[in-house]
Amino acid sequence: MPVSPESAHTGAPSQVSAATAPYPVVVVDATGQVVELNEAAETLLPSARVGEVLSSPDWLAAAHRTPAAGQVSGAVGEGFFSASSSVLPGGGTVWWLVEETRYRPAERELEAERERARFLAEASSARLASLNLQRYMEVTARLAATPYASTWTTSAHSSGACSTSPVRTNT
Repeated sequence: MPVSPESAHTGAPSQVSAATAPYPVVVVDATGQVVELNEAAETLLPSARVGEVLSSPDWLAAAHRTPAAGQVSGAVGEGFFSASSSVLPGGGTVWWLVEETRYRPAERELEAERERARFLAEASSARLASLNLQRYMEVTARLAATPYASTWTTSAHSSGACSTSPVRTNT
């Protein structure tokens, strides 16, 4: 049974059993050999065997060879997993795997929304930096060539004033 690092609350080492963990857990010694697998890890990583060097998945095996890898992630079959490490006394490592497959689309959407917000902030800043109508229109034309140009509209009024507003979408 592996011993985890000292508890943050008590400072005392605590016992951890891979067998009772709710996630796939792989315990690897300092030489890279698998020492323990729980049932979930055996199912997820059928090529991993106690007493053999961890070789699959490639991203996890590579992370184990990299000191202080911390948290890594990659594909396992059709799923996507993150793996967090806990270093054990004697140089071994416990890898805790968490499936993140269903979160990947949300992460991609969030990143796209962050990019859109960044673009809108930059566009707004660039366009508001000048009170010169000609300069304003030049900046607007330059921004129109960017991937996020469809996220805002510009209106030129007969008075010579221009206004900008974001395009509202129903999502």
